[in-house]
Amino acid sequence: MASLRSLASSSAIRASNRRTRSSGSADGTASRGRVPGLTTAAVRPRRSRQIWFKALTSYFTTNTDYASARKGTLSAASDLYGADSAECKAVDRAWAAVNVK
Repeated sequence: MASLRSLASSSAIRASNRRTRSSGSADGTASRGRVPGLTTAAVRPRRSRQIWFKALTSYFTTNTDYASARKGTLSAASDLYGADSAECKAVDRAWAAVNVK
């Protein structure tokens, strides 16, 4: 049986470590909340807070799940900025990015 020291020095482990350092963490999550290969237009922080507050106070209930949260934040963005606004589209893309439909 191979020792841990010999396994740690194998070329496959070193190559894996190089990929991990360059593309995110070892468990597949991205550093600083970024998802590798995913780009979405961001909503300005002030506007995102307004959308979230509107959704919390007007649409969310104690039974809100992810799908309801998506619907509530889309409704809030639509109320505040219009259904065809960049903010509403960004909220929709953000939920789609985390596979909430």
